[in-house]
Amino acid sequence: MAVGTQTTIFGASEHLKCKLLSGTFKDAALRWYMNLLKNSIENYADFHKKFIHQFSDSKHVK
Repeated sequence: MAVGTQTTIFGASEHLKCKLLSGTFKDAALRWYMNLLKNSIENYADFHKKFIHQFSDSKHVK
């Protein structure tokens, strides 16, 4: 994911990586993010894994 690569270069914290990525969300992704339980994300890797799990099956190529 580009955000992970870019924030690693600048030494961003795990929290900042999650905030930067979530700032790009809209529609279904934003609703998913807003409905996450407080403290349900442990770190950026966990955030990334949960996001991919949530949305990987939702894309259909026509």
